[in-house]
Amino acid sequence: MRLRVLCTLIFSGVLAACVSTPVSTPLSKFNLSQVIVRYTVTADYQVADFEREYKDQRTDLATISKITLASTPESQAYVRGRIKDHLAPHLERVFRPRMTGSRAVTIEVRVLKVFVPGKLRGELVGEGFYMDAVFAVIDDVTGIELMAYGPIHAETDEAITLIGGEQIPNLGSSERMNEVAYYFSKKALAAIENEYRGFGPDGRF
Repeated sequence: MRLRVLCTLIFSGVLAACVSTPVSTPLSKFNLSQVIVRYTVTADYQVADFEREYKDQRTDLATISKITLASTPESQAYVRGRIKDHLAPHLERVFRPRMTGSRAVTIEVRVLKVFVPGKLRGELVGEGFYMDAVFAVIDDVTGIELMAYGPIHAETDEAITLIGGEQIPNLGSSERMNEVAYYFSKKALAAIENEYRGFGPDGRF
């Protein structure tokens, strides 16, 4: 089984050296207990829908500029929580049916970047929206990382969204973040299964 090298990450304030985690156990041996989402200290996350949600809820901050509002610890925590609200259901939908074993594990997503601009900007500029993150599976009992892969880049295109494409289950209030979460979950599954079979993440040797 070939090893995949994860890019160097700065996580929780500690510089982690490049590590290799072999995918040597089939997903069917595991049982998914939860999905957690963490952020590198340098993570960059911009989701226009969530920033607007936060501002709409805080009528007392109506006069504060969007840039200032987006940089507050409270608004950043809100956006992080809403990203998880959209990401976790898609990962559970994809992985839980395949994790039918007895070994309890946690899926951990380590976010590096999320960029989901507003609808108007996406339509006018034709910008894509995307997410970069590392996908890992952690043993619930020992805390040992059993497998990891990434960074995984999941991207969708505004033009494709406008003309209609793949039917994506609606598991969150933000249409664009919902799409990103859907594609990230699919790419994570494909990468892990291809790696276990001895292929590259794209299905080739």
